[in-house]
Amino acid sequence: MAKKRIKFRDIKSTELIGILGTEHGVGTTHFCCMLGVFLAIVKGYKVAIVEINDTDCLRQAGIILNTFKHKILRIISIYTQSDINELSQIVSMNYDYVIVDYGCNFTAIKESFLMCPRKIVVGSGCFWKLHSYVSFLIMVKHEKSLDHWIFTATNPIRSNLTFLKKEFHREIIPIPYEENPFFLDNSVDFWHYLTEKII
Repeated sequence: MAKKRIKFRDIKSTELIGILGTEHGVGTTHFCCMLGVFLAIVKGYKVAIVEINDTDCLRQAGIILNTFKHKILRIISIYTQSDINELSQIVSMNYDYVIVDYGCNFTAIKESFLMCPRKIVVGSGCFWKLHSYVSFLIMVKHEKSLDHWIFTATNPIRSNLTFLKKEFHREIIPIPYEENPFFLDNSVDFWHYLTEKII
């Protein structure tokens, strides 16, 4: 009996999505949770969210969700305070997508972030945080893969996003506000649009 050949293109590999904030407090973890919910519940993928930063936000969120026995924990796997060795193990666990919350220290996580096939930057488009987005774009302007990064903004002010696009030639995609990242009431169209760029 002849053995069936397995073609490499027939094997579904785990897709790694790196999420990086321009500074603390711009909504990076909130964004990761919303993206995870969309990919898992709307698209039906097996999804893990991994925290590789020092904020401990996902662990705190997990405590709250566990307290209320939230059903999202049966749909999305959440790994907190993971290191790079644990990330490699998680990627081998047959998830369709692993979303990595890198926090905002680009210098510390640069090598790991750049290895992610999908890279998304979250910054704030409000007036008092615009300088951080500018500083970040100046810092990374020589990265060779920059044209393949996706840039987004919470609290988007149109004139600020126009300024960033004019000065740095980068489209900044505004993120609709969601009070609860585990319920996508106002932003489903946005996530359809965004995931078309990354899936």
